[in-house]
Amino acid sequence: MSETHRFDLTKIAVVYLRQSSLGQVRDNVVATQEQYKLREIPEQLGFPAENILVIDEDLGVSGQTIAGRLGMLRVIGLLEEGRVSAVVVRDVSRLTRDEFNADIGLIARACFQSGALIITPEKTYDPSDPSDQLMLGFQGLLAGWDRANLVRRLAHHRRAKQARGVSINGSVPPGYEKPGDVPKRSANYGRLRITADAEVRERIALVLAKGLALGGVLAVVRFLLQNGLAVPTLRFEADEEGNHRRVVQWVEATRDRVTRILKNPAYAGAVVNGRRTRELDRATGRRRWVTRRGYDRCTVIRDAHPVYITWDEHLRLLAMISTNNRAKTHGNGEALLSGLGLLRCGVCGAPMVVGYNNPKRRARGREYRNTPYVYVCSRRLPDGRTAMCQTPAGPHIDRAAMDLVLFALGRLDLDGANEALEARARRGEEARRLRGRQVEALERRARMLEGAIADATTPEARSRLVARFEDALADLGKARAVAIEPDAGNVPAISPELLARLEVFRNPAIAWGRFTRRTRKEVVRALARGVTIHPDIDGYFVVIDWEDGGRAAAKIKTARRRKLFSVPEEVLALFDGEMSCDSVTRRVAARLGRARPGAQGSPRPDGAAGRRRSGPPPRPYGEARETDGDGPGRDRRGEGPPRSTRR
Repeated sequence: MSETHRFDLTKIAVVYLRQSSLGQVRDNVVATQEQYKLREIPEQLGFPAENILVIDEDLGVSGQTIAGRLGMLRVIGLLEEGRVSAVVVRDVSRLTRDEFNADIGLIARACFQSGALIITPEKTYDPSDPSDQLMLGFQGLLAGWDRANLVRRLAHHRRAKQARGVSINGSVPPGYEKPGDVPKRSANYGRLRITADAEVRERIALVLAKGLALGGVLAVVRFLLQNGLAVPTLRFEADEEGNHRRVVQWVEATRDRVTRILKNPAYAGAVVNGRRTRELDRATGRRRWVTRRGYDRCTVIRDAHPVYITWDEHLRLLAMISTNNRAKTHGNGEALLSGLGLLRCGVCGAPMVVGYNNPKRRARGREYRNTPYVYVCSRRLPDGRTAMCQTPAGPHIDRAAMDLVLFALGRLDLDGANEALEARARRGEEARRLRGRQVEALERRARMLEGAIADATTPEARSRLVARFEDALADLGKARAVAIEPDAGNVPAISPELLARLEVFRNPAIAWGRFTRRTRKEVVRALARGVTIHPDIDGYFVVIDWEDGGRAAAKIKTARRRKLFSVPEEVLALFDGEMSCDSVTRRVAARLGRARPGAQGSPRPDGAAGRRRSGPPPRPYGEARETDGDGPGRDRRGEGPPRSTRR
């Protein structure tokens, strides 16, 4: 190799190591050691030790694609900088296993542009040589085909095991055990049997029986806690020789632990394979893991081993748990916008519902605080799965909606409404006095005509006066009817009694803190016509359309996401381009607009006659700008400073 190719020894030689999974790294220790020995190749070529770089970040990472392979991305970065003279790998398949042969071209092009060579123990490839270019492309294609063929063979063997009734999930639930004395060629190999531990067997049977009798997961948990009964779990423990084995541990009954027992189909004697699989996500074009698929989409093998309950009883438990979960999404729940029918998804326009989570989340042996509830888009895909356009955290959305509602309530002009009612009362009294004077004038005219008729001397004059007298009586009757009827056209929009009740909103923040959960929902329902959530690259826009045609928006800043969503221009226009605040983690700034000229931007008790009170309107924090259809108007700045909360 050294005689045919020349290397720039002043540059570095990269030794790239990769294995496809962490299991291979753990089990195939010799293969990992052999890859580390590749360092001897650049040493034999004359590279000094300080110019030999071993990159092993991709040990345990699949070569299906370059994305997510930090080690390969590091190699490409060094190649683009022109610092690499040789790339040493065990074989070409370590560089990529892309079945479409796209990644090998990217790597070879980077080597060609930097003048680097690709070295394996058998051959040295020069990307500038057309023959080596062909060989690299051909071997990359073979590596991708080999991986795809291997995946297909493994999937075929999994389906064959499923057809024989063998559980391929690997885990054994408490109450069962795998016999170790059954040969692999036996038809009973891999089948479960009920455990010989009588205490575990009786406790599992008791939990299942109480689930059917009490009809609720929490009822079973309360029964176990009141009687001081624990539930069994299986844990891995190492013995004196270092071998791991599964042992029974008794732990306190919790909702999650009891639910796992009640929902497990193994206790009904069934083996369910395929509940966790990878499916194509049409939104992103990538495959993602899908868990908890329905039984109609899985391979269900019944009567595969001894049972604790029947299959029908298992289905009854699933229906009971599903009913419990639906009960948590009642309109009077913790979520402010749930049960109102106002929330819409800004991506697809479908209604959004609330989903409640367990307050505590357990991962890697630790316990964390979980998001209490999220809002989920309810749109369904053609295959029945939830579209999952967005799942924003509910408390952040509710906080933004509360700020917008308080902003609207702070603009209520109660003093102007009182003056408007007094002005209406004065105008009504003046109108009634004018109608009374008109009736008196018509009565005097009728009496005058009646006296003139009595004094008439000729028949022609008498007939004319009688006609005029009849017209005067008709006008008098109409005037008296108008004077008696109430003035329907001058009825105030808000009665004095209702205005007295609205006095509580003089300080909206204090009033909101005193309201019950149901009252808050009623206030939102009365003010808002619809609430839309638009996802952005670094947060969400919460847009509320008021009943009178106005609109208010709030921006919530969260963690950045990979997918880019488009936000309507009319929503961004409410913020006047002032969205470049990166100093806080979460910031809400409300903007107010009008759907038509002359319409009010937020609900007011008397938009026609009430005047706006002097001074800036109260703002929870941030800045509000009032606009109309022609362009930005004058600023109204609130007194409260921006606030931020850590998520």
